[in-house]
Amino acid sequence: MLLVTLIGLRRRRYVILRALGATRSYIALVVGLSATLLMTAGCGLGLVLGWGGSLLVSKIIAGQTGLAMNPQPGVEELGLVGLMIALALYARSFWPS
Repeated sequence: MLLVTLIGLRRRRYVILRALGATRSYIALVVGLSATLLMTAGCGLGLVLGWGGSLLVSKIIAGQTGLAMNPQPGVEELGLVGLMIALALYARSFWPS
């Protein structure tokens, strides 16, 4: 949803690039790279914020109950982030150039 909104907001920029002589494939490349960058940044930020939130909650729980937890991202979480980025790149290969 955010991606569709951002593309709509940047439509004028793409029209200006097209008027300046950019090819359709170049515009598609710019749109695809910005979508991939947004997806990658979102995955990374979500992983960091989720890890930070879980550390904060574990400190609160440890202070109230004495139950110590040590949350940290494991191979599964990093694999899911990699999978989401790979799916974004794969979906990009189907966009018309």
